[in-house]
This record gives sequence, C-alpha cells and structure tokens, in this order.
Amino acid sequence: MKKTALAAIAVILVFTLAKFSFAANDFEIKGTVTKINGNQITIKDNQGKEVSIPGNPNSIRIGDKILVNVSIRPQVSARKLTADEKDYLTKQCLIDSADLDIIPELDNDHQVLILNAVTDRNCSKLASFKTSREYYRKLRVDAIVPLAPVGWSLSWLTDKEYQHYLDVLNNAPW
Repeated sequence: MKKTALAAIAVILVFTLAKFSFAANDFEIKGTVTKINGNQITIKDNQGKEVSIPGNPNSIRIGDKILVNVSIRPQVSARKLTADEKDYLTKQCLIDSADLDIIPELDNDHQVLILNAVTDRNCSKLASFKTSREYYRKLRVDAIVPLAPVGWSLSWLTDKEYQHYLDVLNNAPW
C-alpha cells in the first residue's frame, strides 16, 4: 500500500556549484521516492527527472511523495581550524578547547561536518560532537560506566580514544 502522506525532509548537500546550473543557492525537490540505496535517496520530480541525494532514509519508503529543501554550498575539505573558528567553537558553541585538538585525528567526513557547522555558524549541528566528547571525558576505568546520553556516538572518538573506551568497558566494576 502506497503512502499518500507528504513527508518533508531537509538536507544540506555538499555539491560543487558546477554540477548544477541553479541561479540560487537554495531550492526544493518535490517528487516521488523511486530508490533507496544505503544513505542515497533517489527522487523523481514531476518532470520525470531523477535526482539522488544523501539523507537518512529511516522514515522514508519507495513510493513516498516528499519535499526536500536543498542548500548548495561549495565543497569543503578537511583542514586546520583558524583561530577565529576555534574562538567561535569555544565561546559560542561551548566546545571544550581540549576537544579541538582531536579534530585533526577524526576521519575526513567528521572534520567536514565540524567545518560546515562553523561555516554556517550553527552550533546545534555540533550537538552530537559536544555530547560525545563530554561523555567520553567522564569515563573512568575504575568507576561504573554511566549510561550514554542521547546523541553519543563512537564516531567522534579517535582510534586511541576508542581503545581506551573499550578498556573502560572491559575493566569497569559492573
């Protein structure tokens, strides 16, 4: 049975502007989901054109009619943070300055997520990073492991920190 409800999702795509010939940086894609492959969602618009976008397909099914708000921005590559960006992260987003030191050790995708949040001046995009780092700092080998908070993700740990996390789990007094 096809869903008839209109699902609305908002995604921010990282595309080079040369790939699309849109005059504005923001636009909408309205159509029907025709394919879901991992985190790629293919939408066929009313003119029959198919577009694949990255997104979280958990609540989307093939056949759903959706509206996607897209914001195009130049592609960002991982790089060192500037002094102004570090200042923004610590003063506006309240990220612990020690957590800034591990950013270069994260994978490229996570570094780009942080840079995009800084570029957008949107601290809420860093909630999972901040939550994960705060939780990690509370872990002790000789203490009971606290419940992980909502937003906690191992992906915000360096390889060395992940090994320490495993040591904590294996040696904690349960």
